[in-house]
Amino acid sequence: MIEFRKETLQDTGSVFIVSESRGINLFVGIFLTMLSFLTLYYNHFDFNVGVEIYILYLFIVPGAYFIYKAIVKKQIMVINKYGFFYQGKLLTNWQNFITARYDQEEKTWTIQDNFVLFIEYFKPGFPKSFISKIPLTNTQDKSEEEIMAAIRFFVTNYKA
Repeated sequence: MIEFRKETLQDTGSVFIVSESRGINLFVGIFLTMLSFLTLYYNHFDFNVGVEIYILYLFIVPGAYFIYKAIVKKQIMVINKYGFFYQGKLLTNWQNFITARYDQEEKTWTIQDNFVLFIEYFKPGFPKSFISKIPLTNTQDKSEEEIMAAIRFFVTNYKA
């Protein structure tokens, strides 16, 4: 079990931020881009136009996308004393928060992990609670356990 203390937060304002991992995205982007150029080079550009377009779509476009994600480094989740923010919007504050858990979703025809974070909370004016399902990707810079520890820390210290 991961212990989470105020000293482990990113700054003195008590903020836990989950972003895209620059290292992983940059590595994958450069690898795919290099693979496309090597494929074109070793075949001496003797392809017809259709095959070159397939190589462009298979390697260069995803490579450029991953490089872009590495440069931009977008914040996915922000957890602070005010609540849980997802994609820049407040999902819930700690007074309306009920529970959080993560689980692996079973998907057919895939070998990757499909972890999902479930946040249950109340919305003012609605009689029932809501559950938001947040995908936890393999390119995030924080693990599921770290996210859960941060949520526990903030719920314990800031829920009224």
